[in-house]
Amino acid sequence: MRSTAYRFATSQRRGKELLGAYTYYLHITHKDTGRGVVYLLLSRVIARRGLERKHSRLEACKSDALVNGGRGEVKTCGSSTDYNAEASRSSSMSFELFERKPDPDRERASGKGGGGGVVPIWYLVVHLYTVCVLISVALMASRSLNVPSVLGKGRDGKFPKWSLLIFFPYHLGLRAYVALRRRATNEPAYSKIGSGWYVGGWPYKPKYLPPSDVAVIDCTCELPRCDFVSSRAYICLPTWDTRSPSRENIEIGVNWALAMQAQGKGVFVHCAFGHGRSVAVLCAAMVAAGEAETWKEAEKMVKAVRPRIRMSVLQRQTLTEWTAQREAMQKK
Repeated sequence: MRSTAYRFATSQRRGKELLGAYTYYLHITHKDTGRGVVYLLLSRVIARRGLERKHSRLEACKSDALVNGGRGEVKTCGSSTDYNAEASRSSSMSFELFERKPDPDRERASGKGGGGGVVPIWYLVVHLYTVCVLISVALMASRSLNVPSVLGKGRDGKFPKWSLLIFFPYHLGLRAYVALRRRATNEPAYSKIGSGWYVGGWPYKPKYLPPSDVAVIDCTCELPRCDFVSSRAYICLPTWDTRSPSRENIEIGVNWALAMQAQGKGVFVHCAFGHGRSVAVLCAAMVAAGEAETWKEAEKMVKAVRPRIRMSVLQRQTLTEWTAQREAMQKK
């Protein structure tokens, strides 16, 4: 969280703040949401205080120049500037350092006059809306709330129009993040485990989908089902990143996977990157199919092929509970 707050506090361009908001969301969904919100608010205060201190230093420099009769050693922003106040009209080192000239283009863009440096209204609206959307999504993804249905993703893997409209900053930022991270890593988009089992990340391109006629188990609630997946057998078990599918959804996914295998199809289980949610469902399916004695053994089999997997404590706990529930049902 420190790195996120630092980005907010030190950014000097407004575009960096929006990028920082996306970074903030993606980071706190892996950490503690409450702490993340506090860091966000503190980072905004720090950024504001930093601008106020900078303005105060510039005003102090201007006052010193007047007191010294226009000649003095003035430190601005960590560097020394020797200037002559009497030559302020012709020198580039004059009081223009401290006073910004009105910018007609910026005034017209903001719809206001009477001075430069006015923040455009459209930017304030977009910035505030983006931050509010990301914070609300982060809260819905927190462990205490955990509401995967807030984005409206259906069992067919599609998002309704209202979701795309209301949450467009989140949808746009997340898909860009997943695509960029996929390009930046050398990890394969999917890995084959045993006979007929596949696990991997979100297949937003046809090449990221196993070539054979595989059935698809989608464990995401934040990423859409692409059109080229429509020809495959498909089921969605909506789950937030780092959270765990419920025991009921795991059981649904396991039974569906076994039915697909009975039809001679392979099964591809995916989440965003193929590290957590999808691995949990795959381990349960492999146990039910008799390819592993326990989910821990299945995890070792997956890790041998896909070393970067890392199930969360919550996912491991849910698998343990699912195993106990399944054993109890078998005894009956």
